[in-house]
Amino acid sequence: MRRLIYWLISIFYPLIEIEGAEKVPQSGGMIVISNHPNGIIDPVPLMIKLERPISFLAKSTLWGIPIISSFVKLFNAIPIYRHKDDGKWFGPKGDVAERNEASFQKAGKHLRDGGILALFPEKVTHSGSQLLPLKTGAARIALLNEAESDWSGDIPIVPIGLWYEHKSRFRSSVLLVVGEPFTLEDYREGYEKDERETVRQLTEKLDESLDEVVLQAESHEILRTLPLVVNLLNKGRSKLESQHTQMQSLLSAYTKLKQQNPARLNKIVDAMRQYDQLGRSLGLRNPWQPDLPPVSWGHLISRFAGLTLITPFAALGLLIFYIPYRLSGFIAEKAILGDDTQLSLAKIVGGVLFLLVTWFGLSIWIWNQLGNMYGVIVFIALPLLAFSTMVWFETLQAIAYRLTHSGWLRSREEVRAFIDKHQNDVSKLISDALQEYA
Repeated sequence: MRRLIYWLISIFYPLIEIEGAEKVPQSGGMIVISNHPNGIIDPVPLMIKLERPISFLAKSTLWGIPIISSFVKLFNAIPIYRHKDDGKWFGPKGDVAERNEASFQKAGKHLRDGGILALFPEKVTHSGSQLLPLKTGAARIALLNEAESDWSGDIPIVPIGLWYEHKSRFRSSVLLVVGEPFTLEDYREGYEKDERETVRQLTEKLDESLDEVVLQAESHEILRTLPLVVNLLNKGRSKLESQHTQMQSLLSAYTKLKQQNPARLNKIVDAMRQYDQLGRSLGLRNPWQPDLPPVSWGHLISRFAGLTLITPFAALGLLIFYIPYRLSGFIAEKAILGDDTQLSLAKIVGGVLFLLVTWFGLSIWIWNQLGNMYGVIVFIALPLLAFSTMVWFETLQAIAYRLTHSGWLRSREEVRAFIDKHQNDVSKLISDALQEYA
Protein backbone atom coordinates (compact mmCIF):
# COMPACT_ATOMS: atom_id res chain seq x y z
CA MET A 1 0.00 0.00 0.00
CA ARG A 2 2.88 2.37 0.76
CA ARG A 3 4.28 1.71 -2.71
CA LEU A 4 0.92 2.54 -4.25
CA ILE A 5 0.78 5.90 -2.44
CA TYR A 6 4.37 6.69 -3.44
CA TRP A 7 3.44 5.88 -7.03
CA LEU A 8 0.33 8.11 -6.96
CA ILE A 9 2.31 11.02 -5.51
CA SER A 10 5.03 10.48 -8.14
CA ILE A 11 2.40 10.67 -10.89
CA PHE A 12 1.05 13.95 -9.50
CA TYR A 13 4.59 15.29 -8.89
CA PRO A 14 6.76 13.56 -11.53
CA LEU A 15 9.92 15.45 -10.54
CA ILE A 16 10.94 15.29 -6.87
CA GLU A 17 14.52 16.39 -6.25
CA ILE A 18 16.65 16.81 -3.14
CA GLU A 19 19.43 19.34 -2.56
CA GLY A 20 22.04 18.41 0.05
CA ALA A 21 21.20 14.70 0.26
CA GLU A 22 24.76 14.02 1.43
CA LYS A 23 23.97 15.77 4.74
CA VAL A 24 21.28 13.23 5.68
CA PRO A 25 22.53 10.39 7.95
CA GLN A 26 22.14 7.05 6.21
CA SER A 27 21.26 5.08 9.33
CA GLY A 28 20.09 5.52 12.90
CA GLY A 29 17.34 7.64 14.36
CA MET A 30 16.93 11.29 13.47
CA ILE A 31 14.42 14.10 13.71
CA VAL A 32 13.47 15.89 10.50
CA ILE A 33 11.90 19.34 10.89
CA SER A 34 10.19 20.98 7.96
CA ASN A 35 7.77 23.66 6.85
CA HIS A 36 4.18 22.54 6.27
CA PRO A 37 2.65 24.00 3.07
CA ASN A 38 0.73 21.04 1.66
CA GLY A 39 -1.23 19.29 4.37
CA ILE A 40 -0.95 15.56 4.81
CA ILE A 41 0.93 15.28 1.50
CA ASP A 42 4.09 16.83 3.01
CA PRO A 43 5.54 13.67 4.65
CA VAL A 44 5.38 11.67 1.41
CA PRO A 45 8.09 13.50 -0.63
CA LEU A 46 10.31 13.14 2.45
CA MET A 47 9.68 9.38 2.51
CA ILE A 48 10.28 9.04 -1.22
CA LYS A 49 13.61 10.87 -1.27
CA LEU A 50 15.00 9.72 2.09
CA GLU A 51 14.08 6.14 1.12
CA ARG A 52 13.32 5.20 4.72
CA PRO A 53 10.03 4.82 6.60
CA ILE A 54 9.11 7.98 8.48
CA SER A 55 6.65 8.55 11.31
CA PHE A 56 5.14 11.94 11.85
CA LEU A 57 2.89 13.70 14.34
CA ALA A 58 -0.67 14.54 13.33
CA LYS A 59 -3.68 15.98 15.12
CA SER A 60 -5.75 13.21 16.67
CA THR A 61 -8.99 14.15 14.90
CA LEU A 62 -7.51 12.94 11.58
CA TRP A 63 -8.03 9.37 12.84
CA GLY A 64 -11.77 10.03 12.57
CA ILE A 65 -11.77 11.11 8.91
CA PRO A 66 -12.37 8.38 6.30
CA ILE A 67 -9.48 7.79 3.87
CA ILE A 68 -7.18 10.15 5.79
CA SER A 69 -7.39 7.87 8.83
CA SER A 70 -6.15 4.99 6.67
CA PHE A 71 -3.26 7.16 5.49
CA VAL A 72 -2.08 8.18 8.97
CA LYS A 73 -2.33 4.60 10.23
CA LEU A 74 -0.45 3.23 7.22
CA PHE A 75 2.48 5.58 7.83
CA ASN A 76 2.60 5.01 11.60
CA ALA A 77 1.63 8.57 12.45
CA ILE A 78 1.53 9.48 16.13
CA PRO A 79 -1.50 11.43 17.41
CA ILE A 80 -1.16 14.80 19.07
CA TYR A 81 -4.08 16.05 21.15
CA ARG A 82 -5.26 19.66 21.23
CA HIS A 83 -7.33 21.41 23.89
CA LYS A 84 -9.70 22.83 21.28
CA ASP A 85 -10.55 19.27 20.16
CA ASP A 86 -11.63 18.26 23.66
CA GLY A 87 -14.77 16.12 23.43
CA LYS A 88 -14.58 15.72 19.65
CA TRP A 89 -14.45 12.36 17.92
CA PHE A 90 -10.92 10.99 18.46
CA GLY A 91 -10.12 14.11 20.46
CA PRO A 92 -9.01 14.21 24.12
CA LYS A 93 -11.45 13.74 26.99
CA GLY A 94 -10.06 16.30 29.39
CA ASP A 95 -6.71 14.53 29.46
CA VAL A 96 -4.63 16.40 26.86
CA ALA A 97 -1.42 16.41 28.91
CA GLU A 98 -1.56 12.68 29.69
CA ARG A 99 -2.32 11.66 26.12
CA ASN A 100 0.39 13.88 24.66
CA GLU A 101 2.91 12.60 27.17
CA ALA A 102 2.17 9.08 25.95
CA SER A 103 2.58 10.22 22.33
CA PHE A 104 5.92 11.86 23.15
CA GLN A 105 7.10 8.64 24.78
CA LYS A 106 6.07 6.68 21.69
CA ALA A 107 7.95 9.14 19.46
CA GLY A 108 11.05 8.83 21.63
CA LYS A 109 11.00 5.03 21.46
CA HIS A 110 10.64 5.22 17.66
CA LEU A 111 13.75 7.41 17.50
CA ARG A 112 15.81 5.23 19.84
CA ASP A 113 14.86 2.22 17.72
CA GLY A 114 16.54 3.91 14.74
CA GLY A 115 13.47 5.46 13.11
CA ILE A 116 12.95 8.87 11.53
CA LEU A 117 10.45 11.27 13.05
CA ALA A 118 9.19 14.15 10.90
CA LEU A 119 8.03 17.20 12.84
CA PHE A 120 6.33 20.30 11.47
CA PRO A 121 6.98 22.91 14.19
CA GLU A 122 4.52 25.43 12.76
CA LYS A 123 1.90 22.92 13.97
CA VAL A 124 -0.61 23.88 11.26
CA THR A 125 -0.40 23.61 7.50
CA HIS A 126 -0.74 26.89 5.61
CA SER A 127 -0.06 28.65 2.32
CA GLY A 128 1.49 31.80 3.73
CA SER A 129 4.56 33.33 2.16
CA GLN A 130 6.47 33.19 5.47
CA LEU A 131 6.94 30.65 8.24
CA LEU A 132 4.50 30.94 11.12
CA PRO A 133 5.92 31.36 14.65
CA LEU A 134 7.07 27.90 15.71
CA LYS A 135 5.34 26.03 18.51
CA THR A 136 7.42 24.46 21.26
CA GLY A 137 6.27 20.85 20.76
CA ALA A 138 9.11 19.87 18.43
CA ALA A 139 11.74 21.22 20.83
CA ARG A 140 10.09 19.49 23.79
CA ILE A 141 10.06 16.13 22.01
CA ALA A 142 13.69 16.47 20.92
CA LEU A 143 14.92 17.48 24.38
CA LEU A 144 12.84 14.85 26.17
CA ASN A 145 14.25 12.14 23.93
CA GLU A 146 17.80 13.42 24.39
CA ALA A 147 17.43 13.50 28.17
CA GLU A 148 16.12 9.93 28.21
CA SER A 149 19.10 8.90 26.06
CA ASP A 150 21.47 10.45 28.66
CA TRP A 151 22.46 13.19 26.20
CA SER A 152 24.28 10.78 23.91
CA GLY A 153 23.89 13.03 20.84
CA ASP A 154 22.94 10.03 18.74
CA ILE A 155 19.75 11.62 17.37
CA PRO A 156 20.56 14.55 15.05
CA ILE A 157 18.01 17.15 13.98
CA VAL A 158 17.92 17.67 10.20
CA PRO A 159 16.10 20.74 8.78
CA ILE A 160 14.53 20.15 5.36
CA GLY A 161 12.67 22.84 3.42
CA LEU A 162 9.82 21.78 1.14
CA TRP A 163 9.28 23.80 -2.01
CA TYR A 164 6.43 23.01 -4.41
CA GLU A 165 6.57 24.52 -7.88
CA HIS A 166 2.75 24.54 -7.98
CA LYS A 167 1.52 22.38 -5.14
CA SER A 168 -2.00 21.79 -6.45
CA ARG A 169 -1.10 21.47 -10.15
CA PHE A 170 -1.03 18.02 -11.72
CA ARG A 171 2.44 17.10 -13.10
CA SER A 172 4.40 19.81 -11.25
CA SER A 173 7.67 19.53 -9.27
CA VAL A 174 8.87 19.34 -5.66
CA LEU A 175 12.27 20.24 -4.19
CA LEU A 176 13.62 19.20 -0.78
CA VAL A 177 16.42 21.42 0.58
CA VAL A 178 18.51 19.86 3.37
CA GLY A 179 20.15 22.13 5.92
CA GLU A 180 22.98 21.46 8.35
CA PRO A 181 22.17 18.73 10.92
CA PHE A 182 22.88 19.46 14.59
CA THR A 183 22.72 17.61 17.89
CA LEU A 184 21.64 18.64 21.39
CA GLU A 185 24.48 17.77 23.77
CA ASP A 186 25.13 21.48 24.42
CA TYR A 187 21.59 21.92 25.79
CA ARG A 188 22.07 19.49 28.69
CA GLU A 189 23.13 21.95 31.38
CA GLY A 190 20.44 24.45 30.51
CA TYR A 191 17.73 21.79 30.32
CA GLU A 192 18.58 20.44 33.77
CA LYS A 193 18.49 23.96 35.25
CA ASP A 194 15.51 25.50 33.43
CA GLU A 195 13.53 23.22 31.14
CA ARG A 196 11.12 25.92 29.92
CA GLU A 197 13.88 28.37 28.92
CA THR A 198 15.87 25.64 27.15
CA VAL A 199 12.78 24.63 25.16
CA ARG A 200 12.40 28.27 24.12
CA GLN A 201 16.06 28.49 23.07
CA LEU A 202 15.88 25.31 21.01
CA THR A 203 12.68 26.53 19.36
CA GLU A 204 14.60 29.64 18.27
CA LYS A 205 17.36 27.41 16.91
CA LEU A 206 14.82 25.36 14.94
CA ASP A 207 13.37 28.59 13.56
CA GLU A 208 16.80 29.77 12.43
CA SER A 209 17.61 26.44 10.78
CA LEU A 210 14.33 26.45 8.86
CA ASP A 211 14.90 30.05 7.78
CA GLU A 212 17.99 28.84 5.92
CA VAL A 213 16.14 26.21 3.85
CA VAL A 214 12.63 27.64 3.35
CA LEU A 215 11.93 30.31 0.76
CA GLN A 216 10.10 33.19 2.45
CA ALA A 217 8.97 36.59 1.27
CA GLU A 218 6.65 39.33 2.40
CA SER A 219 4.05 38.44 -0.23
CA HIS A 220 2.95 35.67 -2.58
CA GLU A 221 3.54 37.97 -5.53
CA ILE A 222 7.27 38.02 -4.80
CA LEU A 223 7.41 34.22 -4.44
CA ARG A 224 5.57 33.78 -7.75
CA THR A 225 8.00 36.15 -9.49
CA LEU A 226 11.19 34.44 -8.28
CA PRO A 227 11.04 31.39 -10.60
CA LEU A 228 10.40 33.69 -13.58
CA VAL A 229 13.48 35.78 -12.84
CA VAL A 230 15.64 32.68 -12.30
CA ASN A 231 14.42 31.29 -15.61
CA LEU A 232 15.47 34.50 -17.34
CA LEU A 233 18.90 34.61 -15.72
CA ASN A 234 19.62 30.96 -16.53
CA LYS A 235 18.29 31.10 -20.09
CA GLY A 236 15.80 28.42 -19.10
CA ARG A 237 18.47 25.79 -18.39
CA SER A 238 18.83 24.93 -14.71
CA LYS A 239 17.88 22.21 -12.26
CA LEU A 240 15.52 22.70 -9.32
CA GLU A 241 18.48 22.62 -6.93
CA SER A 242 20.29 25.55 -8.53
CA GLN A 243 17.00 27.41 -9.01
CA HIS A 244 16.32 27.26 -5.28
CA THR A 245 19.81 28.56 -4.45
CA GLN A 246 19.37 31.48 -6.83
CA MET A 247 15.94 32.27 -5.44
CA GLN A 248 17.43 32.49 -1.95
CA SER A 249 20.03 34.94 -3.29
CA LEU A 250 17.31 36.96 -5.01
CA LEU A 251 15.29 37.17 -1.79
CA SER A 252 18.36 38.30 0.12
CA ALA A 253 19.13 40.96 -2.48
CA TYR A 254 15.48 42.09 -2.54
CA THR A 255 15.42 42.55 1.25
CA LYS A 256 18.64 44.56 1.30
CA LEU A 257 17.62 46.67 -1.70
CA LYS A 258 14.28 47.50 -0.13
CA GLN A 259 16.04 48.70 3.03
CA GLN A 260 19.10 50.38 1.54
CA ASN A 261 18.22 51.48 -1.99
CA PRO A 262 14.45 51.46 -2.66
CA ALA A 263 14.87 53.70 -5.73
CA ARG A 264 17.08 51.11 -7.41
CA LEU A 265 14.62 48.37 -6.50
CA ASN A 266 11.76 50.35 -8.05
CA LYS A 267 13.82 50.78 -11.22
CA ILE A 268 14.32 47.03 -11.51
CA VAL A 269 10.62 46.31 -10.85
CA ASP A 270 9.56 48.87 -13.47
CA ALA A 271 11.95 47.35 -16.03
CA MET A 272 10.54 43.88 -15.34
CA ARG A 273 6.96 45.08 -15.77
CA GLN A 274 7.79 46.87 -19.02
CA TYR A 275 9.57 43.79 -20.37
CA ASP A 276 6.64 41.54 -19.45
CA GLN A 277 4.15 43.89 -21.19
CA LEU A 278 6.41 44.14 -24.24
CA GLY A 279 6.77 40.37 -24.61
CA ARG A 280 3.05 39.72 -24.27
CA SER A 281 2.20 42.49 -26.74
CA LEU A 282 4.43 40.71 -29.28
CA GLY A 283 2.61 37.42 -28.81
CA LEU A 284 4.85 35.59 -26.33
CA ARG A 285 2.83 33.37 -24.00
CA ASN A 286 5.57 33.58 -21.37
CA PRO A 287 8.18 36.32 -21.89
CA TRP A 288 10.17 34.96 -18.93
CA GLN A 289 10.99 31.69 -20.66
CA PRO A 290 13.83 32.77 -22.97
CA ASP A 291 14.31 31.69 -26.53
CA LEU A 292 15.28 28.03 -26.83
CA PRO A 293 18.05 26.61 -29.03
CA PRO A 294 17.21 25.73 -32.65
CA VAL A 295 14.95 22.72 -33.02
CA SER A 296 16.65 19.50 -34.10
CA TRP A 297 14.52 18.38 -37.01
CA GLY A 298 15.44 14.74 -36.50
CA HIS A 299 14.32 14.94 -32.88
CA LEU A 300 11.20 16.85 -33.86
CA ILE A 301 10.24 14.30 -36.52
CA SER A 302 10.70 11.42 -34.07
CA ARG A 303 8.48 13.20 -31.53
CA PHE A 304 5.83 13.78 -34.19
CA ALA A 305 6.04 10.14 -35.25
CA GLY A 306 5.50 9.05 -31.66
CA LEU A 307 2.57 11.43 -31.34
CA THR A 308 1.02 10.07 -34.53
CA LEU A 309 1.31 6.48 -33.34
CA ILE A 310 -0.44 7.07 -30.03
CA THR A 311 -2.99 9.63 -31.30
CA PRO A 312 -5.83 7.10 -31.80
CA PHE A 313 -5.28 5.67 -28.32
CA ALA A 314 -4.93 9.13 -26.76
CA ALA A 315 -8.13 10.29 -28.50
CA LEU A 316 -10.04 7.31 -27.15
CA GLY A 317 -8.56 7.86 -23.68
CA LEU A 318 -9.57 11.53 -23.84
CA LEU A 319 -13.10 10.61 -24.83
CA ILE A 320 -13.40 8.21 -21.89
CA PHE A 321 -11.53 10.03 -19.13
CA TYR A 322 -11.83 13.77 -19.86
CA ILE A 323 -15.13 14.30 -18.07
CA PRO A 324 -14.12 12.26 -14.97
CA TYR A 325 -10.77 14.14 -14.88
CA ARG A 326 -12.37 17.58 -15.04
CA LEU A 327 -15.15 16.58 -12.68
CA SER A 328 -12.71 15.31 -10.04
CA GLY A 329 -10.83 18.63 -10.10
CA PHE A 330 -14.06 20.65 -9.92
CA ILE A 331 -15.40 18.65 -6.97
CA ALA A 332 -12.02 18.78 -5.20
CA GLU A 333 -11.97 22.59 -5.35
CA LYS A 334 -15.51 22.76 -3.97
CA ALA A 335 -14.85 20.15 -1.26
CA ILE A 336 -11.89 21.94 0.34
CA LEU A 337 -13.97 25.06 1.07
CA GLY A 338 -11.14 27.43 0.17
CA ASP A 339 -8.39 25.60 2.09
CA ASP A 340 -5.79 25.24 -0.66
CA THR A 341 -3.43 23.30 1.62
CA GLN A 342 -5.76 20.33 1.08
CA LEU A 343 -6.33 20.81 -2.66
CA SER A 344 -3.60 18.49 -3.93
CA LEU A 345 -4.78 15.70 -1.61
CA ALA A 346 -8.38 16.24 -2.69
CA LYS A 347 -7.35 16.13 -6.36
CA ILE A 348 -5.34 12.93 -5.89
CA VAL A 349 -8.09 11.15 -3.94
CA GLY A 350 -10.83 12.43 -6.26
CA GLY A 351 -8.84 11.55 -9.37
CA VAL A 352 -8.20 8.00 -8.14
CA LEU A 353 -11.85 7.48 -7.20
CA PHE A 354 -13.18 8.78 -10.52
CA LEU A 355 -10.59 6.74 -12.41
CA LEU A 356 -11.58 3.57 -10.56
CA VAL A 357 -15.30 4.17 -11.04
CA THR A 358 -14.78 4.77 -14.77
CA TRP A 359 -12.37 1.85 -15.12
CA PHE A 360 -14.43 -0.76 -13.29
CA GLY A 361 -17.81 0.61 -14.35
CA LEU A 362 -17.04 0.57 -18.06
CA SER A 363 -15.33 -2.83 -17.84
CA ILE A 364 -18.35 -4.37 -16.09
CA TRP A 365 -20.74 -2.80 -18.58
CA ILE A 366 -18.76 -4.18 -21.54
CA TRP A 367 -18.58 -7.57 -19.78
CA ASN A 368 -22.38 -7.64 -19.47
CA GLN A 369 -23.04 -6.33 -22.96
CA LEU A 370 -20.43 -8.13 -25.07
CA GLY A 371 -19.14 -10.97 -22.95
CA ASN A 372 -16.32 -11.71 -20.54
CA MET A 373 -13.51 -11.71 -23.13
CA TYR A 374 -14.25 -8.12 -24.20
CA GLY A 375 -14.70 -7.11 -20.57
CA VAL A 376 -11.20 -8.36 -19.71
CA ILE A 377 -9.71 -6.63 -22.77
CA VAL A 378 -11.32 -3.32 -21.80
CA PHE A 379 -10.21 -3.74 -18.18
CA ILE A 380 -6.58 -4.13 -19.31
CA ALA A 381 -6.75 -1.42 -21.98
CA LEU A 382 -8.31 1.45 -20.00
CA PRO A 383 -5.26 2.29 -17.79
CA LEU A 384 -3.04 2.19 -20.89
CA LEU A 385 -5.41 4.57 -22.69
CA ALA A 386 -5.33 6.97 -19.74
CA PHE A 387 -1.52 6.87 -19.68
CA SER A 388 -1.25 7.41 -23.47
CA THR A 389 -3.52 10.46 -23.20
CA MET A 390 -1.30 12.01 -20.52
CA VAL A 391 1.86 11.34 -22.56
CA TRP A 392 0.26 12.68 -25.73
CA PHE A 393 -0.67 16.03 -24.19
CA GLU A 394 2.72 16.50 -22.50
CA THR A 395 4.56 15.68 -25.75
CA LEU A 396 2.34 18.00 -27.79
CA GLN A 397 2.86 20.80 -25.27
CA ALA A 398 6.64 20.40 -25.42
CA ILE A 399 6.68 20.39 -29.25
CA ALA A 400 4.37 23.40 -29.50
CA TYR A 401 6.49 25.37 -27.07
CA ARG A 402 9.70 24.63 -28.95
CA LEU A 403 8.13 25.64 -32.24
CA THR A 404 6.61 28.79 -30.81
CA HIS A 405 9.78 30.07 -29.19
CA SER A 406 12.33 28.80 -31.69
CA GLY A 407 10.51 28.84 -35.02
CA TRP A 408 8.25 31.86 -34.54
CA LEU A 409 10.91 34.14 -33.13
CA ARG A 410 13.69 33.00 -35.46
CA SER A 411 11.52 33.77 -38.48
CA ARG A 412 11.35 37.36 -37.30
CA GLU A 413 14.96 38.25 -36.66
CA GLU A 414 14.31 41.91 -35.98
CA VAL A 415 11.68 41.14 -33.35
CA ARG A 416 13.91 38.49 -31.83
CA ALA A 417 16.85 40.91 -31.60
CA PHE A 418 14.55 43.52 -30.06
CA ILE A 419 13.34 41.12 -27.37
CA ASP A 420 16.87 39.83 -26.78
CA LYS A 421 18.05 43.37 -26.08
CA HIS A 422 15.33 43.91 -23.49
CA GLN A 423 16.01 40.50 -21.95
CA ASN A 424 19.68 41.37 -21.61
CA ASP A 425 18.91 44.79 -20.14
CA VAL A 426 16.64 43.35 -17.47
CA SER A 427 19.04 40.48 -16.76
CA LYS A 428 21.92 42.91 -16.30
CA LEU A 429 19.94 45.08 -13.88
CA ILE A 430 19.12 42.03 -11.78
CA SER A 431 22.57 40.43 -12.04
CA ASP A 432 24.31 43.64 -10.99
CA ALA A 433 22.03 43.96 -7.98
CA LEU A 434 22.67 40.32 -7.08
CA GLN A 435 26.43 40.76 -7.16
CA GLU A 436 26.23 43.84 -4.96
CA TYR A 437 23.50 42.92 -2.47
CA ALA A 438 23.07 39.13 -2.31
